[in-house]
Amino acid sequence: MPFALELALDERTGAVVRRLWAALAAAALDDSMVVAGAVPHVSLAVCDSVQAARLTRVVEREARLQPPVPCTFGSLGVFPSTGVVFVAPLVRTELLRLYARVHRRIAPYVGGLWPYYTPAAWVPHCTLAIHTTPPTLPAILEVCAAMPLPLSGQLAAIEVVEFPPVRTMCSFALRGVCRKDGTPRAPRRRRGGD
Repeated sequence: MPFALELALDERTGAVVRRLWAALAAAALDDSMVVAGAVPHVSLAVCDSVQAARLTRVVEREARLQPPVPCTFGSLGVFPSTGVVFVAPLVRTELLRLYARVHRRIAPYVGGLWPYYTPAAWVPHCTLAIHTTPPTLPAILEVCAAMPLPLSGQLAAIEVVEFPPVRTMCSFALRGVCRKDGTPRAPRRRRGGD
């Protein structure tokens, strides 16, 4: 089974995506994300294998350093080669820096990185439907067009999952602090005592 490193949406923003997934399932158009048990997210990497313990340590450290990432979803899109319908965030420097930093840190602990998630090909997105076909695409897009855009929120947690179905291996809330230039700053260590 493959693995994914994901940035989970905050509860409010994620609830909007979940309602859309439910609407697609109720219309018998695509129930993939609901059935899989997915959490609304933006994937940073998908790969065939992981060194779970080491990757968990890297992800936990990243969560300590990285504050939640502001995110505004502004458009719908389709990956024609895979049939995936998605909502795309506005790409900001902070997200690109986080992506690049995470890829550098996880590289020794993952194998078989999927081509769509390499630095040369990555398109940040939150999946809305997976199993679209030319005949179903217009109806799926009609349901997805009801999503209120722009949709602003935060990418609030980082997690590693195995799928399908989704099984969370680790999940950590983003809670770090950043410098003014958007790069992470390690939390201050307390002096003396415990």
